[in-house]
Amino acid sequence: MFPLFYTKQLQFCPHYAYNEARSHHCFILHGQQEWDYCAVATCQMILCYYRYYYSQDQIAPSLNYSPGGCPADQSAGYESLSNHHIDATFDNAPTWQKARDQIDELRPLKSGVPHHARACAGYSHSVFAIIPKQLYIYDPSPWNADYKLGGSIYWEDWDVITHTNFIYTRLQY
Repeated sequence: MFPLFYTKQLQFCPHYAYNEARSHHCFILHGQQEWDYCAVATCQMILCYYRYYYSQDQIAPSLNYSPGGCPADQSAGYESLSNHHIDATFDNAPTWQKARDQIDELRPLKSGVPHHARACAGYSHSVFAIIPKQLYIYDPSPWNADYKLGGSIYWEDWDVITHTNFIYTRLQY
């Protein structure tokens, strides 16, 4: 029998089983520390997944941040912050299938929408279109002065929002 829908989320480390006592969440939400740090916080979430830990103020210069935000393509910043251990690829023609393939490879991605950046760490779809194609979004917005209280996690219908770009990531071995 075939399943009616598929869901995949990057929650637990691939090197630990979900029921193992030492397991822990790999992908976690980081709220943006400044009102225009959405790309910076998104990069921080993705780098943390790969075990590179930086503050948002340390990340911002590497992404060519200037007041008002960052350029759409921050891939060089991802690579430099990981000492080029992460290969980051900018794509200005994103598709749901490309996001799904990235998640299937256990790789989070940056999802750009008009004037905003978020991280994507999951997908869901139905074989018979019972539910829409969805991405699991870790959004560093809404901004909060206490950044630990900022951000939100939600399922997003692919067809409802305009996607402007992705940044794919993968470890170089």
